[in-house]
Amino acid sequence: MDIFRTAWPDLVVRLDVWHFMRRLAVGVTTDTHRLYAAFMGQLSAAIFCWDKSDLNLLKEA
Repeated sequence: MDIFRTAWPDLVVRLDVWHFMRRLAVGVTTDTHRLYAAFMGQLSAAIFCWDKSDLNLLKEA
């Protein structure tokens, strides 16, 4: 990993939100659990919230 730090000192690697949700869910349940889909749906709803002003601008566009 040191080679990457010297080649790209400003490189920041972040997870996208889907991978974050999957990693969080692994600590709670597995994807074979019957409530997994409901859990992921509620987790998604908790993370993503529409901003009313942004939504109105999107509708106007």
